[in-house]
Amino acid sequence: MKKFVLQQLSKIGFGLAILLLIAVGIYATVSFRVFTASSNEVNHTIAVMNKLDSALTLMIDAETGQRGYIISGDEKFLDPYNIVLSPENGIDQTLQDLRQLTIDNPKQQKSIDELIPLVAKKIKFMQDTITMRKIDGFEAAQKLVLTDSGKETMDSIRQVITAMKDEETNLLKTRSDLSAVSLQRAIWVIAIGAFLTLLFLFLSFFLVDKEVRVRRKAEASLLVSNTELDQRLEQLDSAKGKIEQQLQRLDSLHAIDLAILGATDVRLALKTVLHEVSDRLGIDIAYVFLFNSETLDLTVVGVTGNLSPKTRNMSIRLGDGTAGKAALERKTVISLDLAAVERSDSLSATVAAEHLQTVVATPLIAKGVLVGVLSVGFRSLFTPDQDWLDFFEALASQAAMAVDSGNSFADLQRSNLNLKLAYDTTIEGWSHALDLRDKETEGHTLRVTEMTLKLARMAGMTDTELVHVRRGALLHDIGKMGVPDTILLKPDKLTDAEWKIMRMHPTYANELISPIAFLHPALDIPYCHHEKWDGSGYPNGLKGEQIPLAARYFAVVDVWDALRSDRPYRKGWPEGKVLEYIRDNSGSHFDPKAVDAFFELLKEEKEQTRSAG
Repeated sequence: MKKFVLQQLSKIGFGLAILLLIAVGIYATVSFRVFTASSNEVNHTIAVMNKLDSALTLMIDAETGQRGYIISGDEKFLDPYNIVLSPENGIDQTLQDLRQLTIDNPKQQKSIDELIPLVAKKIKFMQDTITMRKIDGFEAAQKLVLTDSGKETMDSIRQVITAMKDEETNLLKTRSDLSAVSLQRAIWVIAIGAFLTLLFLFLSFFLVDKEVRVRRKAEASLLVSNTELDQRLEQLDSAKGKIEQQLQRLDSLHAIDLAILGATDVRLALKTVLHEVSDRLGIDIAYVFLFNSETLDLTVVGVTGNLSPKTRNMSIRLGDGTAGKAALERKTVISLDLAAVERSDSLSATVAAEHLQTVVATPLIAKGVLVGVLSVGFRSLFTPDQDWLDFFEALASQAAMAVDSGNSFADLQRSNLNLKLAYDTTIEGWSHALDLRDKETEGHTLRVTEMTLKLARMAGMTDTELVHVRRGALLHDIGKMGVPDTILLKPDKLTDAEWKIMRMHPTYANELISPIAFLHPALDIPYCHHEKWDGSGYPNGLKGEQIPLAARYFAVVDVWDALRSDRPYRKGWPEGKVLEYIRDNSGSHFDPKAVDAFFELLKEEKEQTRSAG
């Protein structure tokens, strides 16, 4: 019966404790909501006061900066004034924020209505003084500043803002007091509720004690389960470690892939390979040999972790040492006893200098061809497992790809260079053929090409543009291939009909060159070198800067060389007459800037000739 009564009392006490907790929780929730609301109102009031301080600070800083500018004339003092006018964080935005924050307070809204025109008036005053300082100088601006207008406005602004701050200070005190009272009441209720709850819970001790004993038995059983779980977690940690290791290895392979794709120099890609080998395999030294199929030598092109600088220049024969054996047998070789490995004296000296005890080497084979060897060394005994060897050989495969990619790129560069050389040789051959056709102009093409390139460099053209200028100059008369010999080689002056045909040679040049994509950028000179600055040239009557720059410069050089040279129908002009002709036709036939550059070039060459003599 007693046990039953105690159990019932325990249940009643536990129930009362729960009910009391619920009641206290409800009261605490309501109290904390009141406290939170009061705190929010306090924060709102503080925000209003901060905005008021910000508004006053902006105006004071702007006024101070205005006076600094009037005194010094240095526009850096106008930075605060410019901030006041800023649409993002200036005075207008601050006043808008204040209006929004005090939208529920009619008294503050009225104060803002008073403040806005005062601020506008003060800004207008500052603007007038700044403008007067810029236009009329310091004394006029200083007189305006010393008037009472600006000071009275600023005092009014201070009074309005101070009144608003006083209003907010009163609100802040009221709201803070309310918040404190709400918090104090909540704390008392929670404290009393907690005490009563503990008291009622104590009454249920006997019932809970029995339950505790049952739980202890359960905990013992759980402890056994936890031991099994810990073992499982250890297994999972081990698996996780292996997964992380595989992910790191995948990252290494990916890094090497990126190096292969992004590097044009095989040494840069191999540097990445060596870095990953060093980081992932725990080696002391790693080096990459490249194989020379002509000399049958393996030469170090990359090394990391070396102690001796001579290691960087090491070269061995096939079959020499671990690396030479790996290359010769085309398989991975592991040397745990270096004393038993056959090697040359120079290689033995390197091994001794590096204090190596274990060496592992594997061949680099790309597309079935030996391209080198990846070799690593340890300064202590090391026996690699199969997992280590698999990753080592995977890195070697990436290194072989890097070597093959670098060799392919080098071959491509050589092919591209040979192709460009062939193109230029062909162009020079065409140019020479044109000179051979017209003996009277032999040598003209090379002379004007050289002179035009000098002018183009003076004009600031890039190296790529100079290449096209050179090709265009060499081919400037390629269109004359379409002109009959009876006209081209005529020893007398041409008739109007013959001139019409002769003037077709730029059009013929365009028709010959434009289908050739490689020569299309060089078309400016062959197609446009007979256009004139005033628009009277041919074939299209281009005018001024409509004419390509290269053609404008070439036109000056072409006429200069042509007039100095003998022709079947006339003798070459004296140098002075030629230069006078070019000056006279500047602005009509020739681009004035091109003429100025031409004469500047002639002056420089004369000075160089005089200095050399």
